[in-house]
Amino acid sequence: MSDILVAVVGGLLVLGTLWAILSFLNGRGRNGVSAGIVFSKPTRSNAAMLIGLCGSGKTSLFVRLTTAAATQDDGTAAILPETNTSMQPNKGVYRSDTTGSNHTIVDYPGHRRLRGDGLYATLQESKRLVVVVDSITIQDVHTDGAQAVADLLYDVLQSNAFDGVESVLFACNKRDDVTSFSAKAVRRLLETEITRQITTRSAAVGSIEKVTSAAGQVAKGTKRGGGGTPSDRSDECVLVAQANGKFSFDALRVPVQFVDVSAVGDDTYNFEGVKTFVESGLSQ
Repeated sequence: MSDILVAVVGGLLVLGTLWAILSFLNGRGRNGVSAGIVFSKPTRSNAAMLIGLCGSGKTSLFVRLTTAAATQDDGTAAILPETNTSMQPNKGVYRSDTTGSNHTIVDYPGHRRLRGDGLYATLQESKRLVVVVDSITIQDVHTDGAQAVADLLYDVLQSNAFDGVESVLFACNKRDDVTSFSAKAVRRLLETEITRQITTRSAAVGSIEKVTSAAGQVAKGTKRGGGGTPSDRSDECVLVAQANGKFSFDALRVPVQFVDVSAVGDDTYNFEGVKTFVESGLSQ
């Protein structure tokens, strides 16, 4: 009887070994590396990531948010320290006066040459995205206008790292300047330019059904979010024109808001909208 039991156990061990080998071989990819091993996605924190072009005021807004003393003794806005173009991310903590909670703020450099893996790695760790826009130069047709901002947005919103971001805020900065454009006007300019980007990039690859972003992602011409798993959606196109041929931020799968702000925090325009967003995000 014991010999029969030993034989049964031995047979089960052999079958288990064969099953493991077959599973391993079945999971091997074309390059010979096992595709059966699943790595968990990075855990996103409640961090708010600030992105934007150089000179948009990201770092000034970051300093304002992460500086404890936002006002002077007489109640007026504190003098904002002079900032320089950042070449590496700044990380700090915003402490809410209303809830007493702490929120991580990451200011990512706006230089085009730093839009590589570092940008997407930081985005992949954040749940909230703040796009800081210079509302004075937004209509600049040369370097710092809507075309440059739309170029950044196209790559960021199309990236796999954008999956998991829960809400987006466009902080239209420098609204204390009389020559600046309102948040409503900024939105209209960006939607027009992104529509042009979609058309141009689609034509470049010869088909509206297949779009390759500058970050290297190949995307199908369908909207994200229509069912399926996050990994399925990561290859789908976020930025697509609507039936009328135009792009609208309303089509994004996450809530989007545009607010007028000023990093210097004057009486009319301040950064309260950004603080509210960092504390609670947005809801559909």
